[in-house]
Amino acid sequence: MMKKNSWIQNLIKWADKNKLPVYSYNNTYKHWCGFPRDEQTILSMEELILSPSASLKGQLFGADKLPSEIGYLKKLKKINISALGLKELCDEICNLENLVFLDISENQIIKLPDKIGKLKKLQELNCNTNRLNYLPDNFGELKNLLSLKLDGNPLVELPSSIGNLSILKNLCCDSNLPENDFFENDIYLGLNITTNINFKIEKLKKLPESFCKLINLDTVSLRGHRIDELSTNIKNLKKIKSLCLAGNKIVSLPQGIGELKDLEDLDLSNNKIESIPDQICNLLKLSTLDLSINKLRELPFCIGDLKNLTFLSVMDNDLDTLPSSIDNFRCLEELYLGGNKIDQDNCKFDKLAMINTYIDFDTSMS
Repeated sequence: MMKKNSWIQNLIKWADKNKLPVYSYNNTYKHWCGFPRDEQTILSMEELILSPSASLKGQLFGADKLPSEIGYLKKLKKINISALGLKELCDEICNLENLVFLDISENQIIKLPDKIGKLKKLQELNCNTNRLNYLPDNFGELKNLLSLKLDGNPLVELPSSIGNLSILKNLCCDSNLPENDFFENDIYLGLNITTNINFKIEKLKKLPESFCKLINLDTVSLRGHRIDELSTNIKNLKKIKSLCLAGNKIVSLPQGIGELKDLEDLDLSNNKIESIPDQICNLLKLSTLDLSINKLRELPFCIGDLKNLTFLSVMDNDLDTLPSSIDNFRCLEELYLGGNKIDQDNCKFDKLAMINTYIDFDTSMS
């Protein structure tokens, strides 16, 4: 083990070399930022905030990774190192057993440390906008994880161990990547640095069966992947309130989707869905439902049972008629019908007119 004075001096040299501001409390952002230059503060610090977006504008440094001595800062609970141009996350960060919050977003990190499962107290992990293809097999050992953000990564798959994240509430894993096979550009997805990036585009094609063990999920967003099928066990996600699967390749929905009784927002737009099971009418808490840009030829007759629906879009499908129950909505504020074969003259919405529902037959939302 490195002597105390030695590793502390190495950290101070690193901070000076990269011209990091002296550790100070930022009243605007309500946290400590920069890096201390004295031994006592270094040993006691609980927050390491180096992100340019978190009040250190312009303080980007050229290192590919943080120094390994970071692993000695045992009292750290929060780390924000987003948008620093990092290509690697040092293994030693996994020694920070008290870490609760870790933000490594908007970097160029290709893989997470194999021992990341050692961060047993971690509750929030933001990996948005990196270059991750895979998550470590032991990822499921992060048993206290509540929020996981993976937007904008070329992920090939999620590990089966993800099903062990038994208290996970929020999962954001939107692709945000173009449909091309390769990506080559100077600026990648809003990254705060200019760099030459050339890598193969990958997207999720399926979810592991263990995904349906995440029974405490509240919010899920998996927009823009190539998922073509949902497990029948999706019915196990009883607590989910918001589900976005827009921009995938889904053809049909399992009947079990009707058991998600707490669901309030459902976005299935831009898929290849040909029919909607009647069981969707059991989602009585549903407030927004987006079925636009699919291949629907009809809607369930019972769809009018969704009494709390405020937004419904079925734009750009193959519909030529609507069920009469459409006029039974009590709370509907917006109804989008454009891009279908529906004869507007034959549509009478007397009850919707009484509640001033906005009805749009155009092909694009204003």
